Order: sequence, then C-alpha cells, then structure tokens
Amino acid sequence: MNKNTKRKTAFFCCVILAVAAFFGGNHYSVFAETITQDLVEIDDGFYERLEDYEISLTGIENTDTIRKIIKKEKPKTVELCSCTINDPNLFDGLTIENLRFNYASVKAKRLKMPAGLFELTFENCDAEENQNFRFLKGQNYSAITFRRMDIDNLKFMKGIGTIESLYFDNTSIGSLEGIDTVKKIYSLELSYTGLDDISPLDGNIDLKCLTLHETNVDDVSPLANTNISSLELLGSPIKSYEPLTRMDSLKELSASDNEMSYDPEVEAALISKLGSSPWKKDAAKIKEKVQTIAKEITDGSMTEREKIKAITLYIMDHLTYDYRINKDDDLIMKYNDHQLEYALEDKGICINYAKLAQALFTEAGIENYTQMSTTHIWNVIKLDGEYYSHDITLLDMDNDKEGSDAVCWNLYYLCKWDKNDFPESPIPSQLYNELREKEGFFEFTTDPDDDKFYDELTTVPVSRETTGVTAALETSSGSRANKAVICGFIAAAIVIVATVTVVVIKKKKQPTAEAENKSDIGEKSE
Repeated sequence: MNKNTKRKTAFFCCVILAVAAFFGGNHYSVFAETITQDLVEIDDGFYERLEDYEISLTGIENTDTIRKIIKKEKPKTVELCSCTINDPNLFDGLTIENLRFNYASVKAKRLKMPAGLFELTFENCDAEENQNFRFLKGQNYSAITFRRMDIDNLKFMKGIGTIESLYFDNTSIGSLEGIDTVKKIYSLELSYTGLDDISPLDGNIDLKCLTLHETNVDDVSPLANTNISSLELLGSPIKSYEPLTRMDSLKELSASDNEMSYDPEVEAALISKLGSSPWKKDAAKIKEKVQTIAKEITDGSMTEREKIKAITLYIMDHLTYDYRINKDDDLIMKYNDHQLEYALEDKGICINYAKLAQALFTEAGIENYTQMSTTHIWNVIKLDGEYYSHDITLLDMDNDKEGSDAVCWNLYYLCKWDKNDFPESPIPSQLYNELREKEGFFEFTTDPDDDKFYDELTTVPVSRETTGVTAALETSSGSRANKAVICGFIAAAIVIVATVTVVVIKKKKQPTAEAENKSDIGEKSE
C-alpha cells in the first residue's frame, strides 16, 4: 500500500469516526444497536426479546418502526411500553395473540386490532391519554384486562360487541355504570378494585361467571336476578349470602374469608342447593368470637372516636407482627388464607390486622373499607363525616419491633385520605368527590397519665414510594440518555487517538529523498 492510499484510508477512518462521534453523542438512536443478544436500541427507544415469542417495545414514538419490528420478530405476545400509537392501521395484516399496552397512549380514534388476538391488556394507562378507550368500539374481544389503573365508570364500553372475559385487577373503579351497554359479557372478574356496588349487574342475563376478590362489596342482592352459574366471593365483606339461595342458575360457589356472614339457615339452604357449604367448619366460632370482643371493648354509649381508639388499642395489644414472612413465602399464603383465624390467635401480617379491624369496626357500627396496594393493606374509616386512612399494622410495627423496648406514646394513626397519593390503590366510589384534602394526621396518646384523644390536625405529610415499574422506566430512560453521552465521548476519544496515531506513523515512515533514491536503486538492481 503506497503512501497516498494510506493517507486516504486514514482520512476516511477519521471521517467515519467523526460521524460516529456526532451521532453517538447526539443522535445515537438513529442506529439499531444490539446491546445484548435480546436487547436492541432503535429510534428513540428500544425493544427486548423475551421468552416464548414475546417482545417488549419501550419509548418508541414512530408507528412505522413499531410495525417493522413486529413484522420482523413475528412474536405471539407484544408489549407496548410508553409508546404512542397514532396509526389506526398499525396492526393491519399482523397476527398477535396477546397485546399489552403499558404506560402507553393510543391517539388513533379507531384502532383496528391484530388478527388472532386472544387477550388485550391495559396496564398503568391513563384513561384521558387513551381517549377513555373509545377506540375499542365496534369490535369483539376474547379477553380484556385492565390492571393498575383509575377508571371512573364503564360508559366507554358502549358500542363494544362481545367480551368473553373482562378482568379488572388492582384498578380503581368508581362505578360499573355502563357495563350493561356491552352487547354480551360472559365472565367478569373484579380483583382488588375497591368497588362497593354491583347494582348495575342486576338483571344481566348474559353473565355466566363472576369473581369478587378483595372488593368492598357487602350486598350481593343484585345477583339474584342474573343467570350466573359460577360465582367466587373471595375476601369481600358480604353481609348476607341469602340472595344466593334465590339464584336459579347458580351451580358453583367458591368463598373464603367470609366468617362474618355466617348464617346457619342460609348455610342449610345452600347445602341443599349446591351440595356443600361456602363456609369453613369453624366459621360460626370465629364470628362469635369477633362479636364477643366487640361487645367487650365497645358499647352504645361510646362516641365514634372512643370506639376507634378502643379497637385500635385492642389490636395493637393482642396482635404481634410475624417477621418470619421475610424468609417464608408459604407463611404469607397461610396468613392470607386464614385471615381472621390467625388474627384471633394474636399473630399475623398486614392483612390479618386490617381484616380484624374491618370486622370489629363493622360490629361497632363504624363505616369502614379496606384499601390495598400491591404489597400492603390497611383500612379506610369514616369519622365525623370525613374519610381517613387507618393503618394499625404500621402503628404496631413501630411500637413492637423485635429487640426493642421502646414505646412510642404519641401515635399518628388517622390520615385524611387523598386518592391521588395512591392511584394504584382503589377506594369506594362514594368517596371520589369527597376525599380532596391531605391535611395530615389525627393524634392520640396512650400515656396512662395523660389519656387524651386530640382533635388537632398536624401537618405530617403523606409519603408514597414510586412503583417498581415507574422506577424501572425512569432508570432505563436515564441510562439511555447517559449512554448516549458516554458513547459520544468514547467516539470522540477514538477519533483523537486515531488522528494522533496516523500522524506519528507518517512521521516515522516518511522517507528522505536520499532514502527513497537508495530504495529505488535497490529495487532496480534486484
């Protein structure tokens, strides 16, 4: 290679590296860069290949890019995370079995779903950012899931054809109003929704399967006029199962954590109808024990505040938080499967504290609900016309930590509730317009020499941890930005090193006129 060729090669290398430096530092996302075998950066986001023909696309705004990736990868499951969908024909000609929108935004007024779609999931999606899901109209669906969301009502479902299975999980639902506008729904599951009213289901003749799992529904009388054949009532505070005896189509009934609704006459009728009892053998004893405790620590002459205080102190006095759950997942399952049973044995975790409090508050005539996040449960109670968060678990953990003899006398236990602080935690529908202020906590003292119950509000703020998904997104977004900057610096450094290297080589190898002549003579003589 002669010196001109070397110079040209060095020049083009420098140009290429300079371009790489520019795009690496400022426009790194123009290239499809494979970070690992299954993680690829592309455009203004990235996509990841997961197991079982599944891909996850994150932060991609270009609809054409999304379409090209799906066509290339041919996945069965697609997750669109923090993506914006503007093209109504994005999925035209594509076959996808499971489609998930996570923190996504659908701007297309009518979105044609892909062929072969079995399950459609919306997770952490803002209703307003997604046109209140009006783009779902005019189509039939095998299964739709809403998870970790805030939905006022179901009026947006008007115009939807048939939904075989409709599932709400950890989703705050203000009302089921509008569910009757769907042509047909065969299966409905409400899990950790906080919903307290199912009256819109009254008279629904198409619904065949219903699950109420950890809701605040206490009245199932609307179900008497339905054709439901399979019913699950799990952890919901149903006051009476009597309406179920009038459900002509009911064939299967599964129930748990329902001891406070036990009635021997209703049990006999359900055994005659279904062949088995929805209650455990010790349900009557558990109900009787709760009622006895409530009568012992409260009476009709007490104010609401006095009842709340008496129940709170009783639970703190008797229950001990079981820290062994940190090393034993099976123990968590046991406490969840036997909520009141373990609570009455003076041990448990948050769900046992909250469920015993719920039962005692109800017996004492205090309006109350349970509130749930993905990792914790506590109570919401009504006091003097206001609703408050009430977390006895945290109170007891603060005052009864292992290895600590310290006792905290001044306890902050009632917090005026603002649903915006915990959007992933549902609350009953009638609270929506009432819970606006976050003024702090009520305070009382258990000091025997100063037994007061203060009315003053303090200004202790409510804290909320960022959810794991949000934190992950923020981290990945930040890492991509940092990566772009680092990439730019590395590329620039490479350019400098390459340039210096070329100059050094040129100086070392540049022959003198005399040397060149000798070289030429030598070559000729050979």
